[in-house]
Amino acid sequence: MNWQNYHWSIMGLTILITLALLFGGQFLWQQYAIAQPMSQIAQGIDGVESASLDKAGKNTPITRINVKLQNVANLQTTYQALNERILNVLGHNKYEIILHSSPTPELEQLYYSIHYYIQEAIFTGNFGLMAERIQTRAAAGNVTAQTYVDAKYVYLQLANPAGNLYIVVPRQTVEVR
Repeated sequence: MNWQNYHWSIMGLTILITLALLFGGQFLWQQYAIAQPMSQIAQGIDGVESASLDKAGKNTPITRINVKLQNVANLQTTYQALNERILNVLGHNKYEIILHSSPTPELEQLYYSIHYYIQEAIFTGNFGLMAERIQTRAAAGNVTAQTYVDAKYVYLQLANPAGNLYIVVPRQTVEVR
């Protein structure tokens, strides 16, 4: 083969155009198939202020979705609605929902004092006792507490006049979708 007869400039230009098309296509897919629908998943779900992709984590295999919550009536239904919409957008890609709220130091301290009840209930299955203990501790601190349990998660809402805290605890080993 005589390499001198090839037009290296044409081959180089072809490679550059091919790479530009591939990266441009990936960028457009990311923008229009993922980022835009992600910005719209928050619409119409009770208590969801906003939802966005975590830009820092785009080189990781797990997509992180930051969700800002405010005045949620029922954390379980809100989280399930979010999860369903995200699943419709991302399909089988792995993702993690990161909840953001407006906690006060008192709410965080209360959570640290009751998270043992949640872990104990996950291990023993005695969720009634967990809810009772959480209500007792929350009432002592003038905090409104709501707990919900389903097959996958324990949902905890803590609120006082100054802020709120939303926690979702997996019942099994953490499974990244």
